[in-house]
Amino acid sequence: MDWRKLSASLWEFVSVLLLSLILGIGIGFFQGELSTGAARGEIRMVLPNEGALTGALLGVPTGLFAYYAMLGRKVSFLIFRSVVAAIAIISTATGLAVGYLTKGDAAFASSILMIPLSLIASRIIATKFRRKQVE
Repeated sequence: MDWRKLSASLWEFVSVLLLSLILGIGIGFFQGELSTGAARGEIRMVLPNEGALTGALLGVPTGLFAYYAMLGRKVSFLIFRSVVAAIAIISTATGLAVGYLTKGDAAFASSILMIPLSLIASRIIATKFRRKQVE
């Protein structure tokens, strides 16, 4: 048993897990703030916190699936930063759209919409950069 490989794999897993958790919490909080709308009164203070909790719960499995199943564990920093930037932009647009279209009544929908949108963005960006590397 090679302890270096085992410790490197464990460190990789913990890193992806924690990064997914942190991104999920941050994006969930940000979307909760954007998607509630200004006219929600007292509940407007609660929804960003619920968004952060939802982001934490949904971000971890989504991040692990995207990294291990879709990206195949071979991700350059260029792909990584592009995926994170795309997810941040998509989450902002989704939060604003849900907040505007539903007047804050369906704030949870923006968190649910982020799962397929994040996975699609990850796959498109990874495929695009891999094609560039082949050419």
